[in-house]
Amino acid sequence: LDHHRRLVEAGQLPPHPRNHRLPAGPRAHAPAGLLAAAALLGAHRYAHELVPGVCDQLSPRRILDHHRRLVEAGELPPQLGNHRVRDEGLALYGPGDVVAIGSRRELSTYLAEDEARAAIIRDRDLPGLFQDHRQNGWPLFLLDDHHHHLRLIANRLPAGEVDLDPIPSVVFDEPPALAHQTRLRFEGYVEIIGWEVTDPIVRGREVELQLSIRVLRPLPGGTKIYARLLKGRSSRLNGEPHELTGGIYPPNLWREGDYILHRFTFQAPLLEIQPGEHELIIGLRRGEKENFEISIPEDKTGEFGVLVRDKKRNFARIGHVQVW
Repeated sequence: LDHHRRLVEAGQLPPHPRNHRLPAGPRAHAPAGLLAAAALLGAHRYAHELVPGVCDQLSPRRILDHHRRLVEAGELPPQLGNHRVRDEGLALYGPGDVVAIGSRRELSTYLAEDEARAAIIRDRDLPGLFQDHRQNGWPLFLLDDHHHHLRLIANRLPAGEVDLDPIPSVVFDEPPALAHQTRLRFEGYVEIIGWEVTDPIVRGREVELQLSIRVLRPLPGGTKIYARLLKGRSSRLNGEPHELTGGIYPPNLWREGDYILHRFTFQAPLLEIQPGEHELIIGLRRGEKENFEISIPEDKTGEFGVLVRDKKRNFARIGHVQVW
């Protein structure tokens, strides 16, 4: 402070007061002003970002505008098939020529024609339609998935468009090549024939598990898979079952001869698990209180180091993974 005083006396610094405080009146109103400013900012974002974004996802306008542009470019015909979509936006934004299609068989027949066809469907109808397309060989492309639950599909891929269908990334005619082989059969339904996990697993980071599955017959709807990482009784990761293929292609639609690539991404906890080697344990859940029984290996041990872990033969170790 003496240094500051000497600089002030020398005229090199202005004689500012030590503390700069607002007067009592304005200071009392400052918190309310800050709250008002925050409220205005929130209202602006709500009105100009959140609401328009939600409305955009719930309105069919964007999908129908996409279809209109493709029609104007000569890539698709003006007629649009409508499979079980009930939305008033179709009358507002849709083409004049909309044909109602009641059943999946009728939709498959409509799209299997040699001429270009397009249709608007619900997202939950895409997997069943894909199965029919795959079985009978007619072309199917997903052109627009912007809407929350509606999809624009066609039997042609117009110039400049990209097929957005995620199902071809999980079902194959040949087994996907993964880092490790294995053989684990659950009754007469499926065999796990390969696996791969982010190696090493680092705590606090994202982990991806991949399983290659050979289909022997369709699994019941709602079947889920366990993919646990265990280190004795002291460390456990990812204990709960999760959806096969993340729900992209339900297991009741799988057919004999299909190969399924199951991907599951999760976060490795930073503190809840220990470093060291963990066993990768696989099981299949049939229902809330019932699991599928392992039929291969028939004994406790099998090919590629598979080890059945419990007396009920519901869970087996297929490999080891290092956790850091």
